Amino acid sequence: MLCGMTRYEFALEAHSTLRLALTACCAWLVLVALRGMLGSKDTKLSGNLTIRLAIFAADAQLILGLLLYFLWSPTTQQARADFGAAMKDPTLRFWAVEHGTAMVLVIACVHIGKVLVKRAGNESTRYRSMLIFFGIALALILLASPWPFSSIARPIWPFGHAG
Repeated sequence: MLCGMTRYEFALEAHSTLRLALTACCAWLVLVALRGMLGSKDTKLSGNLTIRLAIFAADAQLILGLLLYFLWSPTTQQARADFGAAMKDPTLRFWAVEHGTAMVLVIACVHIGKVLVKRAGNESTRYRSMLIFFGIALALILLASPWPFSSIARPIWPFGHAG
């Protein structure tokens, strides 16, 4: 046990915390891109640092997500035990298929966005790539994460609420 929590609870809370960090990074990068497209010249350093933080958060999310999916989550264990039945249950289907698929796409967008921003030949292309790829990542996070207001709800601040 870690801090009185099981591995599952600790990983779930870390995964939820990183969700907030990745969401904030993507939202900030969308704003940086918009400011850059409108002519602000002070966005490059902020964008580069935030892209690195987004990559870190996305990669850590992937590792924790895979551990949760395949080893520790009782929900995904139940879904994988009878995948046919899980597809008929909206909550199990969300955790077994929808959430993971969307988040793999988020990770792909973050990594592709990083490469395209780095390789951009000019500022216009840099900000357009940043807006497109981090904007798509942000939209997917907002659509496929268990926010308190979504049909598959989890608390916005995870600590003390694992379950």
